[in-house]
Amino acid sequence: MNLISKRAMMVAAAIAGLSAGGVQAAQLTCGTGVQPVRISTANAADWTTDARYVAAPNNVATVYDIYRNPAWLDPSTQAPPMTGKWLSFGPPGDPTNYPSVSFNGVTANGAWVAGNATFIYDETITVDSNVDLSTIRITGRAGGDNGNPIFVVKPATLPGGGANPGNVVETTTITAGWSSPANINLVGNSRGFNHGNNAVGFAIYSQNSADVQGGLVADIEIAADCLPVVEPVPTLDIAGLGLLGLLSAGAGALAMRRRKRAQ
Repeated sequence: MNLISKRAMMVAAAIAGLSAGGVQAAQLTCGTGVQPVRISTANAADWTTDARYVAAPNNVATVYDIYRNPAWLDPSTQAPPMTGKWLSFGPPGDPTNYPSVSFNGVTANGAWVAGNATFIYDETITVDSNVDLSTIRITGRAGGDNGNPIFVVKPATLPGGGANPGNVVETTTITAGWSSPANINLVGNSRGFNHGNNAVGFAIYSQNSADVQGGLVADIEIAADCLPVVEPVPTLDIAGLGLLGLLSAGAGALAMRRRKRAQ
């Protein structure tokens, strides 16, 4: 009988600094005593974007973490304080020079989410093969302007086993505003993650003008459970049993002959 032992233990992702061709990866793996994968907007150097400036030649926008609109929540005064800073496209402390950025992303032109601008985390999340994708949990806090940021996952390999052509993503909307952070508790769904490498980001929407300034602040952790472990069924050595049967039969016949002679 198959003996199935379910690992009900909570597992998280151990962040392993893997480097392959310069690409950093965080490892989501099963085991005891590991720490969750943590993704934060604490450093703009960890993020890029698919947003483009409105002005010609429409170059990809630069991501900053040194500007905060006065209407945006202050991460440092939250309880407990958030490690994330506001990501935006604004220069340091000078809203008069905030550039006009297009938030109307076009997927045919490389945008992750149509009609949005996405902040893309530079570190790939590598999910081990023994992680139960259906139990992935994403918890933490986030805020966005114009509100309701979208958590985006782009797996390198699709569930059927084929390579992602580059435009397949799964999105999960987070109900959050800019004046106070929203608690995130996404449980019971793969959220688009697949075994192997996965890119992640947050998409936001705002008007395409300098006076309406879009931004994102986030501090999240990712964890999951292990797949059930199926114990192997013991196999019978048929050939060995056959040989033992022959030996047993031969021994029985020899004993019978001896008894007859003794009579």
